[in-house]
Amino acid sequence: MKRKLWFYILTIVSLLVLLMIILLGFSLANAKLELSHSGVHQRLLMPVGTGAYMAIRNYAGSGDQAFIPGYLDGPVVRRQGEDKWTASWYCEDRVYTQEGRGAKLDITCAGKHHQFPLGPAIAATQTQNELPARLVVLSDIEGNLTFLDAALKKMEIVDDQGNWRFANNQIIFVGDSVDRGRDTYAVLWRIYALSQQAHAAGGKVHMLLGNHEQYLLLGKLKSAHPEHVYSAQQLGGYTNIYASDTIIGDWLRKQTVIAKFGNVLFAHGGINPAFVQHTNSVEDINQTMWDYWQGKSTGKLSFDIVMAQTGVSRYRGYFPASSTDSPSAKTEDVRKVLKAFNASHIVVGHTIVDKISFLHDKGVIAVDVNDDQSAKELLVFEAGQPNIVSIDVPRNINAEKAGAKKIRPFNIAESADRSVLWSLIKASYVQSKVPNPY
Repeated sequence: MKRKLWFYILTIVSLLVLLMIILLGFSLANAKLELSHSGVHQRLLMPVGTGAYMAIRNYAGSGDQAFIPGYLDGPVVRRQGEDKWTASWYCEDRVYTQEGRGAKLDITCAGKHHQFPLGPAIAATQTQNELPARLVVLSDIEGNLTFLDAALKKMEIVDDQGNWRFANNQIIFVGDSVDRGRDTYAVLWRIYALSQQAHAAGGKVHMLLGNHEQYLLLGKLKSAHPEHVYSAQQLGGYTNIYASDTIIGDWLRKQTVIAKFGNVLFAHGGINPAFVQHTNSVEDINQTMWDYWQGKSTGKLSFDIVMAQTGVSRYRGYFPASSTDSPSAKTEDVRKVLKAFNASHIVVGHTIVDKISFLHDKGVIAVDVNDDQSAKELLVFEAGQPNIVSIDVPRNINAEKAGAKKIRPFNIAESADRSVLWSLIKASYVQSKVPNPY
């Protein structure tokens, strides 16, 4: 009786497996590839019913003889001794390399000249006795170089050539300067260059890491732009271009996740009230992050305070529960956080608001207006007071998302498309192994 039962079970399982193989084969035989207008593979579209498709994101960085007009990605620069370096970059459809010496790199791509400063990174500031006379707050740039350049110019932080003109004033980027937009590397170089120019003028550029900077350093591609993934693949792979031996990768790993100037705290997500009983030290929180990127043991509690789902980089509890993945904090909870850190305000990004908002009796200032429907404004501290400044600079996020796409049949009989499928499977497997939380 038992043998018969096992026979029936194995027969049913075998038939189900065979049916799944047949359905998969049918789906692949009728699948399509979605490409950007430049020829980069974005998604594999597999039919699951009449007119319905399951979209599988392509993390492999593949394409059909891709040509991306005017696009420069990189340069990826590695120091080779005291002043020697090697550089590689992607321009439109190919990779270029160069070796050199000195404190700058000049590149011409698609007829446009670019210069990159290669001086030593300016050390990150954790705390400061008082707020500077003027501090501009920027948050959630998300690889949007066009917006960043326009906002900097509008605020008279840079001149027409993009050079610092903000004297001894300061800027703070409150996380998520990367991902989603194609110009992630360019945004990082812009901030890196500004930090050097500001330092020379007596000013300062502060860079906090958000959850997307951490995704980037780990090679977590769920929000990376397909064309950036493609060019990164040509340059040796996504984790390679942000490795710790690159100028940008090393600089990112030395930035902070939280800062305090005067009586104002800055963090990308916020400080979970549940963690206040365990720490009230900006320095300890940042040290935990630095230890993590150096491969040192941090201890579970310290790790959770910084990088877990409700940690400093990803906390959303200052906002209504309907729009958050963290339990909502009450105003008295926020007061406890501020008291523990001897602060009057905490400035946060990460959670989109329709305008810069003062929450919890002005204890929380929410500044993530990275949405086409949100107000075009920035937060500026002047003489220690927070002010909202209208800048009339659009983000134009939907215009980028709506960029032209191409659809072509996927032919499993063609070796090229079989290679695309295999690389997609391998890349998806690699992504599944990236720890979450980190």
